[in-house]
Amino acid sequence: MTAPAPTLLDRVDRLPVGPGAPGERDTDPRGTVAALAVDGCLLGFYAEAHPADDGWWSRALTAVAAYAGAPAPHQCGSNLDLELEATPFRDASPLTDAVLRLVRAGGTDALTLDRIAAESGRDPDWVLSMHGSVQELVDALVARVAEQAFDDLLPAHDEPALPELLAACASSERVVAMVRFLALTGVELDPGAVDEVRAASPVARGVAGLSDRELVAALALDGWALGSTARRYPWPETVTAGVAAELRALAA
Repeated sequence: MTAPAPTLLDRVDRLPVGPGAPGERDTDPRGTVAALAVDGCLLGFYAEAHPADDGWWSRALTAVAAYAGAPAPHQCGSNLDLELEATPFRDASPLTDAVLRLVRAGGTDALTLDRIAAESGRDPDWVLSMHGSVQELVDALVARVAEQAFDDLLPAHDEPALPELLAACASSERVVAMVRFLALTGVELDPGAVDEVRAASPVARGVAGLSDRELVAALALDGWALGSTARRYPWPETVTAGVAAELRALAA
């Protein structure tokens, strides 16, 4: 007999709780939960763990913005491209397409000159003459996708804050650029964590009737489950007591 999926409160109770980073004060647990929920959206998309339909995503962005007291992102049909969202690691450029397919299948370790040349139908010497080295090719792609994700949303070299992240998440092109950035910079999700989210998350399971507060909590918990176990993804070791209390209140 299959065990029932854990409740949101069960998942909150399993979070590691600690004092936070040295010198860090627990002054904005709500902001931290909102950021975790955005991580849940993006990492869930990267993991292919959440439903492919766009309805819950639009609602999630509005719910997270309202919860955090941030401006609601502008969402319009012209910014949506469901075909692009369905194939985020394919590209019209044969060389870019080859790099994306290889990195998606085998991580950055799969990006060798011979493999890229074979997958793209290019001669290895041509690849080197155009880009210098595999690392220079990857660096150029990383710079391009970062610009596609946040161009015109941020001053140069600034880190995106919650309003900018929400605005980026309202565009299919930007969301795809962000997950391509994760793949090209070596972020790899733990398969066990992905399976856990698929089994435990009410978003992944398509549970109907979630309130906006429950939706924010579920996405934040998905963000923690995927982000805390990912390779090459900077992440704290614990949540603060304030964040745990905020999540518990949302899930209750």
